Amino acid sequence: MERDRDRNEEGLSLALLQFNPSSVVLLDTDGRVRSLNRNAERLLSTTEADAVGKSYTVVFGESLSQRVFKLMLRGAAEGEARAIEATLPSGRRAKLRATAGPLKDARGNVNGIVFVADEDTSSPKLEALADNQVRLRDALRRYLGDNVADMVDARPSFVDVGGQTQTVSVVHADVRGYTAIAEQLPPDRVVSLLMRYHGAAAKAIRGTGGTIDRFAGDAILALWNAPVPQEDHVRRALRGALAMRDAAREVGTDLGYGIGVHTGEAMV
Repeated sequence: MERDRDRNEEGLSLALLQFNPSSVVLLDTDGRVRSLNRNAERLLSTTEADAVGKSYTVVFGESLSQRVFKLMLRGAAEGEARAIEATLPSGRRAKLRATAGPLKDARGNVNGIVFVADEDTSSPKLEALADNQVRLRDALRRYLGDNVADMVDARPSFVDVGGQTQTVSVVHADVRGYTAIAEQLPPDRVVSLLMRYHGAAAKAIRGTGGTIDRFAGDAILALWNAPVPQEDHVRRALRGALAMRDAAREVGTDLGYGIGVHTGEAMV
């Protein structure tokens, strides 16, 4: 009964092995190859039929087998993937994230060794692209809020041209007497004032779940119920308008906003 169970479990393990996205090689306790999946065949430039029964030192090649041996020694104690670099049997140099450790049966007895590896295919171009994506997400969160950033991250097509008609609540605010202020102060002073007040206003709007649609000079346009549905969007917009007014007062008395609130259909 136990032998039949062991054979069934081994058969299931070997079947699941083929669906593993990593390169996986199973060895017996003497270091001979028992099985390997298709990804491992590609990595090692071999076939399962040719590799089974051979020592891992022959199948892996001198460079990789030396590093795998070290992984085996560490595997029982650490059990986590490590970055290694080795020459593959094809002669190609590769960077891998790999681990090796004991393979146990249903009773907990060691009956082999498992080697798992993923090739590190990163490149300076890919790393630069990833960095750009991180900076883009940070910029979206900073200037448009978490709602837009999360939507773009989850559904990139969200930024496509087009939209849908939806009921939204909108707040439009602009600085009272801005033209006169801009004429009296130097440009850098005007920009500094706008940044201070707009920053406080934007924080107040986001605090009530609003999404900044745009900054246009001294004006701010924000909306609720898009891109994320909000059943209480009317109440949120009113709270956002009041929070924006209070935030501006806390910044100082240099500027003040005129604020309008409206609910209706819009293309978003």
